[in-house]
Amino acid sequence: MKLGTRHKLGELLISEGLVSENDLVRALKHQHADNKKLGEILVEMGVLSPQALLSALARHLGVKAVHLRHGLIDPAVARLLD
Repeated sequence: MKLGTRHKLGELLISEGLVSENDLVRALKHQHADNKKLGEILVEMGVLSPQALLSALARHLGVKAVHLRHGLIDPAVARLLD
């Protein structure tokens, strides 16, 4: 399901059955207090795996998810990036 930008990630996660409303409410309270990203908090809480978050974010943004393997990017090239 691809959602437009007016929809929120939390709504997508609930609609796909990845988190409960209670989990989302708890995470949003933490987000307000800690000023962290919602997905990061849900992963820290153990509610969502990093892989499930990546897939959900890709669907939310309408892009493909890319898994980079360790060592795939030349460290010399990576140092050129901000």
